[in-house]
Amino acid sequence: MSLYPNVQLQQRGRGPLIVDFHVHPKRGGKVVIDEIIAELDRWDVSQAVLLGRDSDPADLDRSDIRNWIVVNLLTSPSAPPEYRTDPTSISTLVVEMRSHLARVTTNKEVAGCVKAYPGRFVGLGSINIAKDEGYVKEKLREIDELGLMGIKLHPQNQFFNPSDSTTLRLVCDHFEKNRKMIMFHTGCMMGVWEIPELSEHANPKYLEPIARDYSFPIVLAHFGSYSTLRPGIWFREAVELGSKHENVWFDISAVPYVVTEKAMVDGIRTNNLIDRVLYGSDYIDYMGFTIDTVKGTPLLTEREKEMVLGLNALRLFDRLGS
Repeated sequence: MSLYPNVQLQQRGRGPLIVDFHVHPKRGGKVVIDEIIAELDRWDVSQAVLLGRDSDPADLDRSDIRNWIVVNLLTSPSAPPEYRTDPTSISTLVVEMRSHLARVTTNKEVAGCVKAYPGRFVGLGSINIAKDEGYVKEKLREIDELGLMGIKLHPQNQFFNPSDSTTLRLVCDHFEKNRKMIMFHTGCMMGVWEIPELSEHANPKYLEPIARDYSFPIVLAHFGSYSTLRPGIWFREAVELGSKHENVWFDISAVPYVVTEKAMVDGIRTNNLIDRVLYGSDYIDYMGFTIDTVKGTPLLTEREKEMVLGLNALRLFDRLGS
């Protein structure tokens, strides 16, 4: 049974309804739920979507995954040249990857936060798509038993291409029947995944067959734009996907410049996507900054700001039958 069969969002303070659609609940490996609540109250945020992360350093021991990493490093025009001249540098990179993949937020931890503060949180778990069918089916049962609203997936560190993953299709079939949603990380990631070839599977273009074949909501975290070296890296691909499929939504976590850059706002408005753009902070450290960015941009109307900050999220929850 769902943890929130009838989500009732209550406006806090005198400002607009605000829903933070993208919050990681851990800092330094520990759940910081009380700190999150304090920030929600500080910024008059009615509700936050908490995200799980299911990854495994042992995946790097698989020959297919290791070979894929090595080939992309050796052929990438944007990777540092030492990866092509010094074999030990690849080993160092894999060690860094292992450390990143060890940062896990379990489905049970997310569900525990939701239960601790009824009405303030919506929970998205995670399933490591790199695993076999038996593992994925077991995690689907866990998602259902915990009553989570869906999952967050990372194509980069779960090592799958959304366009041809059979285990992803298994998840999608289940979610189509059970009215759940999937958020996909899109764009690059910090650290080694800033190399575009290592993040290529997080290009929104690979979600085309999923958006075409299913009707449940698909949220593109970071609007396809996440990259510290190439900001807006796959924004165009995100817009193209959304313009063709009404079940595609976008969050602006970590990329609030999406609503301050005229060319980006023009692209959103021209393709009639403003009613599917969602405010998100990524981490509580950026909650207030991102809210202020949305409220302060001269490129959105006051109504559009209200939509991004919370009204669009309310529509998405309604679509899921909350």
